[in-house]
Amino acid sequence: MEQSSLTEQETKKRPGPAPKPKVDIEEFKKLQAEVHNLQELITRMAHQSGTSHQLLMKAGLEPYQPTKNDMSKFKVV
Repeated sequence: MEQSSLTEQETKKRPGPAPKPKVDIEEFKKLQAEVHNLQELITRMAHQSGTSHQLLMKAGLEPYQPTKNDMSKFKVV
């Protein structure tokens, strides 16, 4: 009887790792776009307030460089 219980224990499968949660690609892209928009907002606000470019670069952000369209009184859409 002991041998049968040993073989049953040996044949039982051990539990594997838990399955990874599914990543929603659309949700990820939406969050990525939101982060990009927030970074743009921060750099524009820093530019308007006169913050040094060194502080932005230290934080890993690119300084805002106004374009000709940004400097125009009438916006071209």
